[in-house]
Amino acid sequence: MQPEILEDWQDSGRAIKTSLTDKQLMDLASPLTAIMYGELLHEVADAQASRFIAAPGNSNAANFIAKRFEALGLSVSQQTVEDDRIQQYTSNSDAEKHRNVVGFLKGSDLADEVILLGAHYDSVNWEDTSKAAPGVDDNGSGVALMLAVAKLLSTPKFKPRRSVMFVAFNAEEEGCIGSEHFAELFAAGEGSEKYGNLKSVFIADEVAWPGIGEGRRRAIFETSGQKDGTNALVDTLAHFALLKNSTSHLPGDGIGDGTKNFLVNYNGFGSDHMSFLDRGIPAVLLVERDDIFHADTWGHSARDTFDHVDFSYGASMSRLALRAVAAFATPQ
Repeated sequence: MQPEILEDWQDSGRAIKTSLTDKQLMDLASPLTAIMYGELLHEVADAQASRFIAAPGNSNAANFIAKRFEALGLSVSQQTVEDDRIQQYTSNSDAEKHRNVVGFLKGSDLADEVILLGAHYDSVNWEDTSKAAPGVDDNGSGVALMLAVAKLLSTPKFKPRRSVMFVAFNAEEEGCIGSEHFAELFAAGEGSEKYGNLKSVFIADEVAWPGIGEGRRRAIFETSGQKDGTNALVDTLAHFALLKNSTSHLPGDGIGDGTKNFLVNYNGFGSDHMSFLDRGIPAVLLVERDDIFHADTWGHSARDTFDHVDFSYGASMSRLALRAVAAFATPQ
């Protein structure tokens, strides 16, 4: 695996200026407790032994997410993903099963501008693709984050100016295939016609393993290069991470507890954010600090289970994502 190039964050002054106060954003995120997060993660991961692209659980997971979006009152659409990199594992008759799932929350006066929060829902066991691939942290944890944020932002309490798009991507494990197809919609102009002008992208991938040692309960904000758009994403996440989180129940509950418990990687690689960055769309990945340790020890195997996640940490990462997405959706 490519080594991470991590560094301390230096404020570029590009954090989004939002019409919501810090307290309003804190209050908006306050229902997102460890209990809520854990329940969602169990719903994502328990129902399917594997969400591998060749397993029935892959399609079942997509259906589950679509129903969740519908229950929240979001406008739901799906993008079929046909790609030789998928088809090598499946039969042609399965092609229609491989899809990205979109839940769309329409904004108000800036509805033609869109903020995206995404996570891949597929899992894999590269040791034996025919066996269990629970994918609890990779990436049930990111899907649970996305669903939690969607649940709280789709209530009448939140009134976005910009539209917010929640996207569950397929086939990330085979090379970010689903997100590539989705990002290409916007590169070709079709996405803008269908959804609006995609301004910024937040991706959640592996957000519930709290780590060990110096990396414990920390995070990485990963992007590629430093430009106005990417700096705005990183600076905004950093701003909210440094605010004392009133919903923390224990000292050091996780990211967003008022300490500088995060690092930045401006040399991003290997997850769905790259599909957008490669096409000139500002994007950032929110990922646990010890993601490499998790990947090397339990990842992409039957060992990616609930034994290695912490609901309070996953909830704190989710609250951070919620505040950042909500801020981008309510610019001054």
